[in-house]
This record gives sequence, C-alpha cells and structure tokens, in this order.
Amino acid sequence: MIGDTPRMRWIPGLALALAMTSAACGARTGLLEPDDAALDGGSEAGAPDRTIRQLSGGYSHGCALRRGGQVLCWGMNNQGQIGDGTTQDRPTAVYVAGVNDATRISSGHAFNCAVRSSGKVSCWGARPRPSGESSIQASPVEVDGLERAVDVAVGSNHTCALSDDGKVHCWGMGLNGQLGVGIVPFADMPVVVQGISGATQVIAGTGYSCAVLADNTIACWGSNVDHAAGGPIASEPVLVPTKVKGTEGARQASSRSSHACLVSTDGAVRCWGGNFSKKLGFETTWCCSPDAQVVKEVTGAREVAAGDAHSCARTESGEVWCWGLGMTGELGNGKTPDSSLAVQVVGLSGARHVALGAYHSCAIDASDQVWCWGDNRGMQLGGATSEDKSTVPVKVPIPK
Repeated sequence: MIGDTPRMRWIPGLALALAMTSAACGARTGLLEPDDAALDGGSEAGAPDRTIRQLSGGYSHGCALRRGGQVLCWGMNNQGQIGDGTTQDRPTAVYVAGVNDATRISSGHAFNCAVRSSGKVSCWGARPRPSGESSIQASPVEVDGLERAVDVAVGSNHTCALSDDGKVHCWGMGLNGQLGVGIVPFADMPVVVQGISGATQVIAGTGYSCAVLADNTIACWGSNVDHAAGGPIASEPVLVPTKVKGTEGARQASSRSSHACLVSTDGAVRCWGGNFSKKLGFETTWCCSPDAQVVKEVTGAREVAAGDAHSCARTESGEVWCWGLGMTGELGNGKTPDSSLAVQVVGLSGARHVALGAYHSCAIDASDQVWCWGDNRGMQLGGATSEDKSTVPVKVPIPK
C-alpha cells in the first residue's frame, strides 16, 4: 500500500522475488507519444516506418528509436552501450544488433533497454552485477521474467519496467530500496514492486524509482539523497512507494541523477529533489526540495526531460526551454552559464519530442530531423560537430 515512509528493514535473500505473479491484462497506459501529426509516415508501402519515434541519452552516448522498431545508437562504446556487438566507439549512428521490433527505449549511464513488440525487454551495455561492478554486454540480451512490458526505465544501477496490467517490475541493485521490495542486495530477475497498481509510466534515477499513477499523482521509492524520492528526511530511504507532495495532475514525468520533473494536465512543469546547478528551475534556500514545485517560466508544456544537472521542457507550440547547468552548452541558448530560469533553445522550432543525456540534450523536429546540443566529449552529438561541445542545436545525421 502506498503510504508513509517506514523504518529501514532488511529482507534476507530474495524471497519477495516470488511476488512476480501476473494479473489479468487490460489496463491502459498513459505513455505519451511524440507529436507526429505533421509527419506523413516517411516510408514507402511495405517498408519499415523510418520516422523517429523516441530518443534517449546516456552519459556519453545517444540512441534513437524508429517507428518501425529499429534502434540506432552513437557515441562512446567502451562498455558495449552502442549494442552493435563491439566496444568500438561510434561517432555516427549505427543499428543495434538484432532489435527490429522495439516500442520504447531508455538509457542510463552506459546501459540501455528496449521494450519489444512481444512485451519482452532486451538490454545491452554496462550490466550491473551483484558485486557493484558491471559486466560488458555488447549485444542485446533478453531479460528473463518479463512478458507484457509496455515501458522501461534505466536507473544508475537498476532498471524498472511497466507491464500492461499497471504493475511495476524492477531488477538490479537494491540496497537503497529502489526495487520496491525493501532492502535487498541484488535481484537478477525482475521483482514486482509492492503497493503499486494502475501505473501509467515508470521512471528511475540514482538509486530510486517512481511511477505515474492512474490518479495522476507520482509515487517514489528508494534512495532519498537530496530528497530525490520525495521523502521528508534525506538520510532515510523510502522503502515503500510513497506519493510525492505537489505531483497532483501529473501526466508525464522524467528523472535522472537526484531529481525528477513532471508535466501536469494544465501544462505546468514541477520538479523536486536535488538542486545542484539550479536544475529544479527555481532557487532554493538549501540543497533540494522534497516537494514538487513549479518552474514558473514554462507554460503550455507537453513533455519534460531530466539530465544529470539540467532539465528541459517541450511546449505545445514546439518550443524547447531548458534550465540548470550550462557549462557544456546543454541549455542550447548559445551560452554556458547556469540558469535557474528556463531559457529558450535557439534555432529550434516545431519540436515534437525532447530527451536528455547526462550533459547533452536532443530533440526531434516536425520534419523528423534530430537535433542535439551540449557535451560532445564522448561523441554523443552523433557526428553533428567535431567540437567538444555545442551551445546551440546541431543536426545529427541519422542513416535512412
């Protein structure tokens, strides 16, 4: 049951992993699709639809999902995060091996997962291990125990998936309670988060997880460093899913590192958690905020995305506004100072989707072009520039 934060408790072994029972299907999800009314499909009859459906970003890499199901990635590949079976860096986009039916993607630091049309999930890159280290998984490998996934979220050392019955399943490191079954060392296979039903989206950050619920609120669990999980005491993890204050009316959310943001049904953006480099979009008198608070400069928002130290929102009119760290140009306004005030990304119009990596940002425009800006030291701008950063959007060459 969603409720107050309990005291820390230790669950020996992984007995609660047996809670992975399936309920009857039929629940609908509230996952948002990029606005694509301006697109004509972009493919010849009988050919896979090559329009870009979704983007995701890691620390030094990026990925794109075509509507036809193919996934492409680019950037640093030292841990197999490009998914082409090698560890060779890819300055421009290449296809992920063996994935041609993906419906959703998510990227962490150097790890990615894709939901397949079958409801299964495949992952590749730096796979978390019980020791706390990671192993290289250079090609996609199917996750055992998932059959009906519709969404996936990669955190720092764990992953969560949403199934079509509104339940959330998590696996990986669990020492902060991020798996939703109390404190466990590690779960190789997905375990069902206790007390969550009717979820419509799942997100994950550094040691914590959250779900958008059917009543348009958000519940979080796991590490509460900088109040990332919305708990009142930053030193205490949130061990059962607990609603974050100020998240009423949420329709879409995003998290990364120690903060999260939401878009509400009235087009407002609200953020909570750590405020390093002003990434919450408002000034705080101390490090963080346990409650979701409004980013005042943004109205009419359709989508929000969180990076490690910055955030961006896309509006109904196709503008993109960003705030937080600006050191590597991730705000996209042609400048590098940090900003607690949202600033408009220059030279970009008609955006229908926005996604962030750790220190870079990307968007899809109405003509299906991918634009990225920010840090490029790991080639995460996809061959759009040879410079180590770009303070304005540059066009990423995506192979047709």
